[in-house]
Amino acid sequence: MAWNLYLIYELGMKAEEFCSGLDCVKRTPLYWVYPLLALVSLLALVQGYVHIRDQRQSARRQ
Repeated sequence: MAWNLYLIYELGMKAEEFCSGLDCVKRTPLYWVYPLLALVSLLALVQGYVHIRDQRQSARRQ
């Protein structure tokens, strides 16, 4: 979901919907967007790993 929102943001910036002229060159919001996307992606990977691990453990018990 976060990556989809970021894609919409980038496409809007490219089409100059969210900015105009030199404002499109300044990308200061990305200083907090990139770390946020990295954190969300890492949390999703960990959650997926834990889910798969729990399924394997419950399958072994049966």
